[in-house]
Amino acid sequence: MLSRLSTRRTAFTLIELLVVIAIIAILIALLLPAVQKVREAANRTRCLNNLKQIAVALHNYHDQHGSLPPGEVSSDGNSRNRNWVWSAVILPYVEQSALHSQLQVKGQTTTNNDVPLPSASPLVQTPIPIYICPADTGPLINFRLGDYAKLNYPISKILCFVNTKTRLLDIRDGTSNTLLVGERASPNGGVPFLHSGAVWPGRWATNNSYAFEPGFMNVSMRADAFTASGTCCVSANDPNDIRSATNSMHPGGAHFAFCDGSARFIRESIAYYPANLAHDDDRQDFLFNNLYHPKDGRVLPGDF
Repeated sequence: MLSRLSTRRTAFTLIELLVVIAIIAILIALLLPAVQKVREAANRTRCLNNLKQIAVALHNYHDQHGSLPPGEVSSDGNSRNRNWVWSAVILPYVEQSALHSQLQVKGQTTTNNDVPLPSASPLVQTPIPIYICPADTGPLINFRLGDYAKLNYPISKILCFVNTKTRLLDIRDGTSNTLLVGERASPNGGVPFLHSGAVWPGRWATNNSYAFEPGFMNVSMRADAFTASGTCCVSANDPNDIRSATNSMHPGGAHFAFCDGSARFIRESIAYYPANLAHDDDRQDFLFNNLYHPKDGRVLPGDF
């Protein structure tokens, strides 16, 4: 009896171990898509909430100043690399009053309104959570845009540009039919590129990093629209020209805030202005362009 007990098996055989490993692998494979879906759903909710808060902040600014903030503040009316931009101007309205005060952000034209360089004031590298899409996993500092903190949400160029003072009353098509703020992501969630924007400076090279427009660009909102070099939304004349791009890391489209303070997801299948047509937004019947233009008089469908 004792000899029989002493020979009893106390461990898994190799085959049994392989079966257990295979079962665990199958369970993980089944679980990962569910986890990814939950993560993406959470990212979309947070991103949408960011845009709603930004829209509310812009409305609060409008209530106090009688107009939306300028896209960038210029002492001579010209767009320059280091003009303060709208996202810096509205910092007190997104619970960043202390940072706004420390940096002495200029919200109106002055003779001395350059954004400080990061080497002189590291505060301009401060990431602002409300300005960052949680689905964009790229660095928080956009080194291709002067080493300033990244901005994922460009504003409408037609409403907020150099020294503009657009009133909500000027939006004749209705605030619920007009885009105010959109999304622009880092390439594949990687290193931020020239056009994903930065919180502080207005312009870099010839590109308005803080604003979007449909214009003569292909508007693409697909994460896979980015190439390894960080380009997307190819124009007819310049394959690297993505100044007007709106895009996101969210599958199927991107979030936008409207001028009425609402925010919603717009599908990437929306009709947009092709790159091979003349630059004349308001005469072309493309829904994305109609949503962009504040007074083109187009009747828009309820679903887009």
